[in-house]
Amino acid sequence: MQRETLVNLLSSVAGVKRDGDRFRSDDEHELTVYLGEPGRAMVVSHVQSIALQPSHAEVEARDRGVLYVPVDSICALQSVAAPNKAGKRGGVGFSG
Repeated sequence: MQRETLVNLLSSVAGVKRDGDRFRSDDEHELTVYLGEPGRAMVVSHVQSIALQPSHAEVEARDRGVLYVPVDSICALQSVAAPNKAGKRGGVGFSG
């Protein structure tokens, strides 16, 4: 994915707030990043933030720590509302 496309997607999704070059997911949404190629992507779930650097992206995930990846290796994003008190999830925020 191109950097500009990634910035536009992250800027428009509910539950993700921009702080300079860092995009943070709030507690009410689960952000997932797909790295690689469609159909052969590595899934990084529970993403807490994505920091865009000039040469790479820093994907911080709750269970994995920080992954340092080329921006163009990010092939898709998904944001889903976290379960409400009844245990039901909201709809998909976006998929790219």
